[in-house]
Amino acid sequence: MPDSSASDARVNSTFYKRKVAALTRQLDDIRTTLAPERLLELDSAALAVWLEQVERIERNFDGVQTKLEELDHMELESSARSDFFRAYADIKTSIVKEQNERQVNEKRQSSTARQFSLDEPSSFIITQPKSRLPVLQIPKFSGSYIDWPDFYSMFCTVVDKDSDLTNIEKFQHLRSSLTASALDTIRSLEIKDENYKTALELLVHRFDNKRLNFQAHIKEIFALQRIEPGAVAKLRELSDKVNAHLRALQTMATKEQLSDCMLIHLICSKLDISSQTKWEEETPTNIIPTWDSMARFLEKRCQRLESVEEIRFKQ
Repeated sequence: MPDSSASDARVNSTFYKRKVAALTRQLDDIRTTLAPERLLELDSAALAVWLEQVERIERNFDGVQTKLEELDHMELESSARSDFFRAYADIKTSIVKEQNERQVNEKRQSSTARQFSLDEPSSFIITQPKSRLPVLQIPKFSGSYIDWPDFYSMFCTVVDKDSDLTNIEKFQHLRSSLTASALDTIRSLEIKDENYKTALELLVHRFDNKRLNFQAHIKEIFALQRIEPGAVAKLRELSDKVNAHLRALQTMATKEQLSDCMLIHLICSKLDISSQTKWEEETPTNIIPTWDSMARFLEKRCQRLESVEEIRFKQ
């Protein structure tokens, strides 16, 4: 007799996958609805309602995706979470940014000095309490080149550009958002006002590397697993992953550069370790290489190795 527990697990897995897909579509619909011009038309109450709805979808997604991963461990390698979070972060950042801008405008108006007439005993200034930290929580950044652009963009939008925060507060928020190798990059810096800009510059110098960011997406595409016959959900997952990586790549390079790098990655995987190392040493770290540069390298490498081989043969 078939294993009923295994059958139940498959049924549950299918249900949770469909639920994940439905929640993702809901989020995409909201992102389409809340275009920049639409946000400007909404009042504060409407913004709060939309924010609550986005957060509810995120909570539901997290719960469903967790159950799905418990049933199917292959889901742990899925990009479903990261793809969903990018959309979630984009929407929430837009709403919170609009809310913050309105709060700043209100504070400026309320903090204007109100000078009373000369016969009044005194004059005073009414100010609003200072908001100490942004509402939106920045995602943790561990040092993955793929995650850097999204992290840096959100951090700058929510924290770095917040005029209500001091540099020390920004520095504290930056450290709390880092883990692993990313935190190690600035760990030695004392939390002082003047060290905030230094910390941010160190992170940019370390992770804002166009070539490495680009190559990370290329590697992820080539690392995608083969789909077994009849695995419709896996085929959809493959399609979503490829499209997500391609969208990220198209923001950094042209289609010609993309095709060149695909071919370069494929050829590099066929090279010996010594030649791979030599290629990395001779290629600028922050420039996306072209196929012409790889072709020149291969020709030059062949000529040098042939010369060395000929000398050895003569000896």
